[in-house]
Amino acid sequence: MDESLWPDTGSARYFHEGDLYYPPRLMSHENLDDYTPGGFHHIMLGDGFSQGRYRIVHKLGYGGFSTTWLARDQHKNILVALKALRASASVETDTVDYTIRDVVIPQKLHSALPTSDLFRPVHDSFVEGPNGLHRFLIHPFAGPSLYSILMDNFGKQVQLRLDLARKVAKQTASAIYEMHRVGFVHGDLTTSNILFRVIDPILGWSDAEVYHYLGAPRTDELRTTSGDPYGPHVPRELVEPVNHLRFFKQTLLLQENIVVIDFGQSYEVASPPKIYQPGTKMNYTSSETLFDDRAGVEADVWALGCAIYEICTGYHFFAMLSGDRDEILSEIFQTLGKPPDTWWKTFEEEWTELTRCPVHSRVSLAADAIYNAPAHVENALPITEVPKVRMDEKEVDLLADLLEKMIRYRPGKRITMEEVINHPWFDM
Repeated sequence: MDESLWPDTGSARYFHEGDLYYPPRLMSHENLDDYTPGGFHHIMLGDGFSQGRYRIVHKLGYGGFSTTWLARDQHKNILVALKALRASASVETDTVDYTIRDVVIPQKLHSALPTSDLFRPVHDSFVEGPNGLHRFLIHPFAGPSLYSILMDNFGKQVQLRLDLARKVAKQTASAIYEMHRVGFVHGDLTTSNILFRVIDPILGWSDAEVYHYLGAPRTDELRTTSGDPYGPHVPRELVEPVNHLRFFKQTLLLQENIVVIDFGQSYEVASPPKIYQPGTKMNYTSSETLFDDRAGVEADVWALGCAIYEICTGYHFFAMLSGDRDEILSEIFQTLGKPPDTWWKTFEEEWTELTRCPVHSRVSLAADAIYNAPAHVENALPITEVPKVRMDEKEVDLLADLLEKMIRYRPGKRITMEEVINHPWFDM
């Protein structure tokens, strides 16, 4: 790493008294406090797992429960994604079984839908480390998420090409329809859990090709503030994830097809889990979950409606800044109006008047905002719409009609997934 590019003074802005480590000189990295017993397994470039079968090539990302890496399956000489779960989330307990679902549900879907390409197969293994026993999930390598281009593009407005938005929305809807048809609830559909597929030749890339197209890994040595050794629980160095924009700026790296992932909240309709705590992002959470703490296939329809709006406009359907429950309820009330009396009685004194912005208005206003947004030359990507193209009124009407039927207070009043995939908006 070129130290001249990242002087020590540059990281001092993020240092707080009492921190155990100096801030790594990287643009993005996981929380160092997660490297502790029960937390993350420390992984470094070149590490091998499963008797050396999987060798770490690059880093793809991280979250609260895992780090995800690009690895080479040295038996097949292809690239795979390796998701390393924190130890506390790796073994089933009375309150933690979502990691088991993330293995079992894809396997069951593959058995029930052997010809479907909307889901990734998965297999798992266990790795013992200083922080505990970790479950590793191995998937075929896929590209970045829809969220990463729509919502994580350095604050600049991005819109998929209108034809591609409909195609991606239809594929996503088809995935949820297929899950419901064979008896499964997804439970956590967001644009973060919808990935673009990479073109097949990428799976056979050499390490040199990975670094040429996706950039060489950037690393920084971990340094303790005390000067003492950092112990066995943390890695010697941290790795910055691949910049997702490298996928989008290369015309031929991605297919215009998607896969749906993350089944930690999924379950079989016929045998729901005894303990189920919905974990969907607040602005995707259905009314019955917010008010009654329950979910089902109808909650998937609600979440899909929110995702479709996001896919088409680049905006959240229910916007949130603080993440506060009341903030989301206000958005829902403004969009759908007064909820059923059993729910409304809790809030009627707090919200005596509602400023309405119905579904059709939201779609129309988003179309206007996209048209009027400043054009950023650097945002001109093969999958994005050219500047100053507005969704026509017929599409606005049809999209609003679809969303109005999917996002309703009463679960029983929402259309089914079969009705969703047969809606005329998809055929424009």
